[in-house]
Amino acid sequence: MKRTTFYILLTVAVVAGVTLIGLNLLLSTVPAPDRLGDLPVSVSLFATLMVVTAALAVLAVLRLTRREIPQWDTADRLHDYRVALYTWRFAQSLGLDAQTCRHYAVGAFLHDVGTVMIPTAILVRKGPLTDEEFRLVRQHVRFGTALLEKIGLPAPVMEIPRYHHEHFDGSGYLEGLAGESIPLGARLFALVDVFDVLVSDRPYKSAMPLVKAKAVIREEAGRQFDPALCEHFLAHVNDWYGEIGTLDSTGLREKVRHAVDDLFELSAQLK
Repeated sequence: MKRTTFYILLTVAVVAGVTLIGLNLLLSTVPAPDRLGDLPVSVSLFATLMVVTAALAVLAVLRLTRREIPQWDTADRLHDYRVALYTWRFAQSLGLDAQTCRHYAVGAFLHDVGTVMIPTAILVRKGPLTDEEFRLVRQHVRFGTALLEKIGLPAPVMEIPRYHHEHFDGSGYLEGLAGESIPLGARLFALVDVFDVLVSDRPYKSAMPLVKAKAVIREEAGRQFDPALCEHFLAHVNDWYGEIGTLDSTGLREKVRHAVDDLFELSAQLK
């Protein structure tokens, strides 16, 4: 992708972000506890600009420069690639239609877009978080959902960013949903997300052996995870891990490059 094209995309994203800020400030005059406008105006301006700009830039690049995506090689971005691929394969294995599989993969890729509002020092903290820090981290779901709703993504895509921290036993956040009241996309993604974190090196931890990670997943069946989906996942994850999880950054970029037309053809998804 040419540098000038990239700068044009970022400029468009910034302009769109500023426009949405204006709309947000107008809406903030109406009481609504779940809206960014209920934050103090200074925080609302900063939060909305940063979240909207970041995610619109991601979506613009996804739509217009799909084959350049794999060049972004941070640990978090590689996690996004892996969970998108795992989610895609998981959904396929359940016999879901191709459109739903693609929607879930897009939702998986965008699941943590709200973390752009969370300080990096907190996200990579090796020790435990304070209660205040944990409350802030939880808000990434609210920030990401508010942004993606304004963009107008399809409902199956939104299942994952909105509900991926809900737990099967109702102990998750932000809504405390339980059982099958949690949408299917979020229930299957919860397994994928935790699994990939367990078996990958992160700034705050080393990768866990596959056997141990599977044991951790199994222990959470019925608590954090849908038990039926958990059994299905564990029955297939060795193959998926061999296909996706063992790739180095170069191999993973190539895997995404080959699959990216199926996963991220957002121009068709958004119609």
